[in-house]
Amino acid sequence: MGRSYEVEVLCTPQGEITCSRPSGIGPSIRTGPKTDSEDGTPMDHLAVGLGSCLLHFAQNFLERRQRSASTRIVVTCAVDQKRCEIEQIQADLTMDIPLSEEDRNLLIRFLKQCPIHKALDVWTPVELHIASEAD
Repeated sequence: MGRSYEVEVLCTPQGEITCSRPSGIGPSIRTGPKTDSEDGTPMDHLAVGLGSCLLHFAQNFLERRQRSASTRIVVTCAVDQKRCEIEQIQADLTMDIPLSEEDRNLLIRFLKQCPIHKALDVWTPVELHIASEAD
């Protein structure tokens, strides 16, 4: 069996949600029913989870090639509020080094191994775009 992750999620009758790791590692994350919650909405947290996982995989890709770069990702989610469905997810990754077309294709294949990408992609295809500020 692989590595397991445990997160405790509590919800108050007022709709405030608190997520924390029972082991006490890392900060607690609070969110609420309002879209202007200072700690973000559940969709914000979904985007952060996907973005941070993709950045982790991008950094691993660069390390394997003995390269380093500043990377930035913007994750955009389109939600149909009426049907309560995610319609589209797009992740735009930008690096400050040049990438060949072959490297871009390899990087996209590598990013698709991200477990969060895999889980989301089953229901809503995640579009991945790679850009280089150095090109």
